Amino acid sequence: MVLINRKRGRLKNNNMALRPRVALEVSDPADPFRYVSLRGRVVAIVEEGARAHLEKLSQRYLGKPYPWWQPGEIREIFRIAPDRVRATEIR
Repeated sequence: MVLINRKRGRLKNNNMALRPRVALEVSDPADPFRYVSLRGRVVAIVEEGARAHLEKLSQRYLGKPYPWWQPGEIREIFRIAPDRVRATEIR
């Protein structure tokens, strides 16, 4: 399962809710010729636990609390079930 944490009301959120088939690609910052691509389907959209999830990610990657909270902000977690995952290294 892949989790995507997004601020509610964004266009990408609306698109994923309307069309649950998604594609995702993540490249290696140290080597742009290495990447992982994923195709799958959004199987759930939940608010519960989204803020805590984002705080955990912030601690992991920034080493501090999430610095960009806005008053009244609502976060959503999109749970994506992969249909196909492909790792590629172009040489």
